[in-house]
Amino acid sequence: SEPTDPDPGTCTYYTDPAYDGSNRRIYGNSDRPCPNTKLTGYGGHIRVHGSTSIGQIEGVELYRLGQTNVLGKYPMHFHMIGDCPSCYFRHSSVHRSFYRCVSIHGTHETHVTENVAYDVTGYCYYLEDGVEERNTISYNLGAHIHLLG
Repeated sequence: SEPTDPDPGTCTYYTDPAYDGSNRRIYGNSDRPCPNTKLTGYGGHIRVHGSTSIGQIEGVELYRLGQTNVLGKYPMHFHMIGDCPSCYFRHSSVHRSFYRCVSIHGTHETHVTENVAYDVTGYCYYLEDGVEERNTISYNLGAHIHLLG
């Protein structure tokens, strides 16, 4: 299992990520991770969840998102939706991610395509339980991926 809060509480951080709708960018805090450690990154996350949800994300920049070693706090997370052939994350970028990139958990028939991920801590394009079926993960680039720890 994974720790739920690796931050010892000694770091100060700003928790409201800036969103600039005109530029389609979602930014986490630039002060994280805390000095002298790579295990306490703290940024926002996008989670699409619930059996009636449809997530259609396209052409966005996700920068400094995710929360290091906190289960479910990934920059982009399709969570327990079930069958969702209308769901997608495409033509986007994820960089300087504090924890992973795109996670598909308990969701089927989702499309993750033509994305770029750079400077990511932990797995990048990720099927969380391994029971997810009929998902399309294609034409994505993951570069400069760091091991956790």
